[in-house]
Parts: sequence; structure tokens; C-alpha cells
Amino acid sequence: HLVPNSVVSKAELVQLIANKEGRSDIKVNPGPSEKAVNRTLSTLNPSLNQELFALAGYQEPPSVERMIFDLI
Repeated sequence: HLVPNSVVSKAELVQLIANKEGRSDIKVNPGPSEKAVNRTLSTLNPSLNQELFALAGYQEPPSVERMIFDLI
């Protein structure tokens, strides 16, 4: 995986994208699920992760927020 340097929940991710797109009409209501599932991305090869982000022009792996800002 190509792994950023921060972790966000699904609700936080949707809200970040909505905010970036200026969508004040979208309201995210985070709440508990019936069964908690951890889907946090990780890597077994941090040096390759660093190298791939460097090839993309980053000095270090960016945060999820930075990646959204750069992509949208």
C-alpha cells in the first residue's frame, strides 16, 4: 500500500472531501457500528513507501488531508 502519514476515520474522510469541495450541504453523522473493524492502511516496507512518495514530489509521506488538497 501507499500509506499516508496520518489516519482518519471514514466519517472524517468524507467530511474532508465535502469541505474541500465546498459542500456545506453534506452533514456527516459519525456513530458506532455494530461491529468495529480496523481498516487502517499499513505497509511492510516503509522505505519503499517513502521512495514512492518522493517520486511523486513529496519530501515525506503526506497526510490524508494534504493528499485530498492535492488531488481535488
